[in-house]
Amino acid sequence: MNKQIEKQKFKILSIIFAFVFSLTATFNAAAAEENISWEENNASIGIYETDFTDLYDIDYLNTAAGIYESTYEKDVKNGIRIMLVNGGFVPAPETLLKDNVIFISAEKLANIIGLEIQADNNEEKISLKKDNLTLTMSTNGNGNLAEMNGESIELPGIPENVNGEIYVPLRFVVEKFGGNVEYIHDYLNTVCHKTYDGVPDINMIVVEMPSEHEKAYTVEEGLSTIKKMSVEEYNQIVELLKNRNESFDEEYPDYNPLSIKYTGYNIGRLYVYELKGYEKLPIFFNKYTGEVYSNMSALPFVCIDKGFANLSWLYQ
Repeated sequence: MNKQIEKQKFKILSIIFAFVFSLTATFNAAAAEENISWEENNASIGIYETDFTDLYDIDYLNTAAGIYESTYEKDVKNGIRIMLVNGGFVPAPETLLKDNVIFISAEKLANIIGLEIQADNNEEKISLKKDNLTLTMSTNGNGNLAEMNGESIELPGIPENVNGEIYVPLRFVVEKFGGNVEYIHDYLNTVCHKTYDGVPDINMIVVEMPSEHEKAYTVEEGLSTIKKMSVEEYNQIVELLKNRNESFDEEYPDYNPLSIKYTGYNIGRLYVYELKGYEKLPIFFNKYTGEVYSNMSALPFVCIDKGFANLSWLYQ
């Protein structure tokens, strides 16, 4: 069979698969919204366009249920924002941007990073606690000072009541409890070196709280693991082409599966690597679990899944 016909056939099958997958994700969406699941070190995510203008479907793996579920993000003038905490994607973070400060529901943030939360409606205050630290903020929309164990600290943004929930400055709270926040503007361009016409900036908020992990893998250990997986994937491609009596071509030429480098860039606990010739499909290594994730070649414009990038798809 002609190679171009095979490629077209694969594309048609991919579209059918995507349609069926979309129906399944839609069926699970309502349940997902009511019981949003977040799991440390679970970095699987896919971002798709929908039939609605500026609305994007965010699919994520619910490992407890063993299925993909969906939430949605609206594109505003600053693009859409997704959130990664301790190596796991947070569905529906519902962050807000005001005066260049990211806000998030105090209750949602407390649940994710393990804080105790107490609200005093009479005094219009909210307190966040962990171990021997207590952070108190006013909720009446006027106070620009917070207190950390009784010491006054100026707030970067004033907490606000939004639809009955108190929203607080995300970075400020995380850092006061020992965490770090990184804001990656335009993930596709910054990390994947590519852009899509009509697709908004995918902005990523990366939060890392103090680690309790006893071991951290080195960059070199991550590189060694990824190279082994790369060779396995390469051998599968060679076998695939051999069985079809074909070879590498100008579109997808032969490559060195060991030509992988560490970019010097981390996304929280994820080391970022690149395979020469496939830099648009970055590979991520979790320095605490040793797991590998990759930006896969698939239908969604963002598709991060466990394992080495499935380059075999490109040769179908």
